[in-house]
Amino acid sequence: MDIKTRKILLYLGVFVTTLFAACQGEPDIIEDTGRPPTLDVPPIEINLPSSESFSSPDNRNVIKEEVFGRWKILSLDEWSDGGHIWFTGDEAIFGFKCNEMSISGEMSDDGYWRAPSQRFATTEMLCAGERGAQDKAMISLMIGPTKIERIGKGPNKLRFFSGDHEMVIERSWLAKDTSLHEHFLGQWDVLRFDDFAPSSRLNGEGKRSAYVDFYDNPEQPASLRTGFHIGCNFSGNSIQLELESVAPQLVHMPRKLDRLTTQIGCTPTLQHRDEEFFAMMYKSPKIERLGVHRLRLWTENHELILEKSETGQARNRINKFDALKGNWLIGTVNKNGFGFGGPFYTPEVLVISKHKIQYGDHTPYLKTPRFASGGKITGEIVGGFGARDCERSRKLSVKNPNMGEVDVTCLVLDTLINHPIAEPINLPNHLQLTSDDYRITLQRNGTNTILPP
Repeated sequence: MDIKTRKILLYLGVFVTTLFAACQGEPDIIEDTGRPPTLDVPPIEINLPSSESFSSPDNRNVIKEEVFGRWKILSLDEWSDGGHIWFTGDEAIFGFKCNEMSISGEMSDDGYWRAPSQRFATTEMLCAGERGAQDKAMISLMIGPTKIERIGKGPNKLRFFSGDHEMVIERSWLAKDTSLHEHFLGQWDVLRFDDFAPSSRLNGEGKRSAYVDFYDNPEQPASLRTGFHIGCNFSGNSIQLELESVAPQLVHMPRKLDRLTTQIGCTPTLQHRDEEFFAMMYKSPKIERLGVHRLRLWTENHELILEKSETGQARNRINKFDALKGNWLIGTVNKNGFGFGGPFYTPEVLVISKHKIQYGDHTPYLKTPRFASGGKITGEIVGGFGARDCERSRKLSVKNPNMGEVDVTCLVLDTLINHPIAEPINLPNHLQLTSDDYRITLQRNGTNTILPP
């Protein structure tokens, strides 16, 4: 073989080898064989729910918290709507076109309502015929054992059924628009109750003179807690906001501790006002907004005008520094409802001038104090707490109610440097400094405390 032939064979061999190597990767075109290539890995299992499961009811047992609240009866056996039920936790109050009845019962873990004693209270109206049969059906269901199931998603419609009777109920407090509910949560001052108007937003102790407060109730999500006071005793109740009526109502939820109040000795005038005011709050008053910052509550016999507490504070605050200048004695120091007062705790003088606000010779204090936005008092903070340990006073709680002079001094200093708001109270030559959870009442040095008539 000559040299030329050997070269041609060599080049041909290199070309074939290169072409073979290039063809060892993935092919550009896969022949469709009708089935995918076999993989040496286990298959992935995906379990899709059946079409029936998307519309299946919630089969979890109904619990006590879901039942609590006010309900309207949509149907009772073959009869259409015409009744109501209130579940108050351990009691049911109910009626259907005739008697009003109540019974003590309980929810079991398996979703049954039972009344162990099988005893109930009734208004004892003589209901014959169809209404009598309706009462008997209601009593039978409420004595139980009666199974409770949800209808649809969520706990807003329930079905009660036993071997003989069936009832469907729906929450009556639900509403298309809950903005009113969100609007009135919080603290409200009484501006007027019928012909009575408090003479001052704060009384002589620096507390709000008259108020109604609304709070969420985490223990019973379908209700709210209220606390109210009109000058003497204190009381409260549980309510629901019903928005389905023409005028929204604060529906009183009957409880075992209903109408429980403090027993402060009141003058006949105050006692009468207490009774009228408390009675109104238990009679499902209607409610409406008066602008952004006020509410109107009313019944057939009474009217109540409320104002947001922070709005009242802003309206009543002292905004002229000359009214603050002078030497002041500290009457009471209050944090989270715990009050301490008298010269034993706060024996030194608080000086307020255009140059500084300082308690005794303690630091920190405010230099060149001035009013900031919202009427808050601010300034340059001078000095620190030094060796004084104020953490104990800041942790003041029910578990740690005991305080000494050092602790109360810490509360005073904390209040002064945390942008307090000054507001008059219902005593001459007195005012109060408020900062978040801190309240300090002050009496101008050299004056006497004269109680209002």
